[in-house]
Amino acid sequence: RSRAMRRKDAEDAYEYYSAQLNEARVTRRAINADMQRFQTDTQATDFDTEIKVLIEELSQLEAEYNTKVAEIDAIESARTRLEGLIAEQPEMVVISTIYRSPLKQRLTEYEWQLQEALSRYTAENPKVVKLQQRISVLEKMIEESNDDGAPQNTYAPNTQLQEMQTRLQEMTDERKVKEAQSEALRQTIEGMRGKLDRLSSNKKEHALIRSRLEGAETLEANLIGRVDEARVIMLRNEASFDLVEAARPPQEPMSSGRKLAVVGGFVLGGGAGLFIALLLEFFDPVVRSRRDAMDITGTELAWEFQRVPHGERALIDPHNPSAPVATFFRRIVNDLSAHLDEEEWRSLAVTSAEPHAGRSLIAANLARALALKEHPVMLVDGDLRATAGMRPAELFGLPADGPGLRDLLQGSDDIANPIAQTEIPGLYILRQGVPPTVERDGADSGLEALGSRQLKALLAGLEQPQQHLLVELPPLNAQETPLEAAGVIGNLLLVVRSGRTTRTELRDVVQTLKDRGVALRAVMLTDVPDDLLSGRPLFQSRAAPTRNWWRRRFRRPEIETTHGRHS
Repeated sequence: RSRAMRRKDAEDAYEYYSAQLNEARVTRRAINADMQRFQTDTQATDFDTEIKVLIEELSQLEAEYNTKVAEIDAIESARTRLEGLIAEQPEMVVISTIYRSPLKQRLTEYEWQLQEALSRYTAENPKVVKLQQRISVLEKMIEESNDDGAPQNTYAPNTQLQEMQTRLQEMTDERKVKEAQSEALRQTIEGMRGKLDRLSSNKKEHALIRSRLEGAETLEANLIGRVDEARVIMLRNEASFDLVEAARPPQEPMSSGRKLAVVGGFVLGGGAGLFIALLLEFFDPVVRSRRDAMDITGTELAWEFQRVPHGERALIDPHNPSAPVATFFRRIVNDLSAHLDEEEWRSLAVTSAEPHAGRSLIAANLARALALKEHPVMLVDGDLRATAGMRPAELFGLPADGPGLRDLLQGSDDIANPIAQTEIPGLYILRQGVPPTVERDGADSGLEALGSRQLKALLAGLEQPQQHLLVELPPLNAQETPLEAAGVIGNLLLVVRSGRTTRTELRDVVQTLKDRGVALRAVMLTDVPDDLLSGRPLFQSRAAPTRNWWRRRFRRPEIETTHGRHS
């Protein structure tokens, strides 16, 4: 009975939706006929394109019409002025004048001769002066003789008046032609405006018919779905539920999946460990490898100097030019020569973002490598701080005290020879000079001397042809004086200590140098552990590697007294 009732309801729904579907199809056909009739009457397929083209043509015609109106106004204004000039012109003009008096006749001849002479000569010409004298004598004789003889004039038609009248007639004819052209343009513009209005109205009507057609098509599609749905329900003859096969208990117990769980645990644990390692590497706050330095600074010239094991020599020995340290810094000089022009690193400042990064060691080794390659080089100790530590001169076996840069900046006159010769031929050094002091208020007299205006002129005097100038500067770390000195030199080699310099500090230094116009030419990464080197190590480490990876990666950076400022 339930099946019969559902079937009866489906049949009623099928008949109802079928009747509505027939009506919807009739309506759609009628709207289609209206659309075809409308397109036949309007002879338009794309209203938007026709309206766009018509608007462009209308704009051109309106511009041409406005031009014609302006030309008519200009011609009318010119005609008015010309009529005023014609009214002022006489019909007859005097072409010749005859005087009955011989004196006046002679005076007229002299005046004509004077005008002709003035057109050729200056007023100081003897001929002009002679004519003027004769004219003066004749005028005086005429005045004394009281000769009042009236002249006899000869008249002729005014040719200029005739030309003006001819031009006035031409302008009148031209004005009539322009008026006819402007009237034709006006009528064309009015016709195009009417056509544009009709196209706009037809476009609205077309959009209305299109919306009606889309609505009829949507209604027809919905009714087709309803009819199909009712037909399916009507043709169904099964009950709402059927009796299925009874369940049977399994013959063997099902596996628990314990092995799969163990394998999944291993996979998830390994993936989680790898993810944590990558996450810790991503959030590492300090610069550790050469790749980190290159990514942050954006320079291609970046080297890494291995952490020097205890007992190894970190300074180039001039008597052993084939040692690993000498070979390493000779390669640095070759890289600079290959990638940079000579003027881009002939004068080079060596500094770091923070203290204890190894600036003096890098500057001394670079100077020794240049000297070993027979390049004259001048090393300037520009770290004038009172707390600078070991001086570069001590690395060359020279006494730290003596005249130097600070004395020259203060303008001392009793300096005999401030430049010291080292044991390496072609390598000279300009020491710090008089030891600086720290005032009670914390001010460092050395930094104040480094900010002197004489620094630029002094460095320019030290520059010599075919000679390299290396200037070691104090660490930048938010101090203004080293930044000013770096701006004077223009080119910079930045020393970065692995595991000590933070990424934020390095980014700030790079941005500051860019804002000050200092070119960052290269980066040297010092104190790099063996396990972070990207290439082959210079030294064979004698100490066993740290086994606690967590402590090696995230230990707190401290100042190591073993290496100190020259690590």
